[in-house]
Amino acid sequence: MVSPEVLNMINNKTQTYDVVVVGGGAAGLSGALLLARSRRSVLVIDASEPRNALAAVGFTVLEWIDDTDLAKAWFRELAASPPTPGGASLGVAMGADFPELIRNLGRNLAEGRVGTLSAVLGRTAL
Repeated sequence: MVSPEVLNMINNKTQTYDVVVVGGGAAGLSGALLLARSRRSVLVIDASEPRNALAAVGFTVLEWIDDTDLAKAWFRELAASPPTPGGASLGVAMGADFPELIRNLGRNLAEGRVGTLSAVLGRTAL
């Protein structure tokens, strides 16, 4: 939910920004920092809620697993597979630019610009 202060700021905008980042978590703040270093004006909008939602419901991260090699192999297999009969694909549900987004993600994985992680969770006593 957007706070009244943020709505007031948006409705009475007095400044223009190059980029608006929604979410002040690790990814949002990292992106905002990189943009600011590139001399872009950045506004970060955040709900100011706790980030540790897993702990709040009784879980803790026991281990992080790097799945990047598995993701790379999946994208190689996807690229080599023939189209599905009738043209049915996730693109129907995900939008017209889905194939391009998938190609970009696969290329970024292959070139080492992004990776994938999985978390092994354990139950904690509340």
